[in-house]
Amino acid sequence: MSETTILWVLIISTLGTFLLRYSFLWLNDRLPFSERVAGWLKLIPATAIVSLIVPAFIASPSVLTAEGAPKLCAAFVATLVMWKMRSATLMLLLGMVTYCLLRAFG
Repeated sequence: MSETTILWVLIISTLGTFLLRYSFLWLNDRLPFSERVAGWLKLIPATAIVSLIVPAFIASPSVLTAEGAPKLCAAFVATLVMWKMRSATLMLLLGMVTYCLLRAFG
């Protein structure tokens, strides 16, 4: 492939990605959502976090060994924080702090 072709592919891909993402912001102001859809949309951030974390546990056989104890404890703390506080930011922060402390002192 020539450099010009690669450049055009990058430009078109960038423009397409921008327009696709911007369309949701543009439509959000113009289309009313039902309560049901609005409730589903609020669940997307938590679902995205779970979809990133769970495969790491499934793919890692060391989670159930002594080496994986910090990961398991951090996941437990993060789950409790999310369940009780309903704050994704606090969940990420306390989960990472727990993991780092257990790795440093464990």
